[in-house]
Amino acid sequence: MTPRERRALARVVAGNLRRLRAERRYSTRELALRAGITMSYVNDLERAKASPNLGISLALARALGVELAALVAEPTEVAA
Repeated sequence: MTPRERRALARVVAGNLRRLRAERRYSTRELALRAGITMSYVNDLERAKASPNLGISLALARALGVELAALVAEPTEVAA
């Protein structure tokens, strides 16, 4: 994976993480507690300043009640 691809994936994860957290009405603190990570790390992930490893990704998916694929899925455009 190239650095550009890594940055693109980090942006996808960031957007999905923000959306899924908002849908559940979790604060960053609540998601951090549920996933067993720090609130600052959640903030970094949501701003695409960090990329989670597989273990953290699984913890986030479980905390959000979704499959791992939901964190890395490319957004789809909805036709108007």
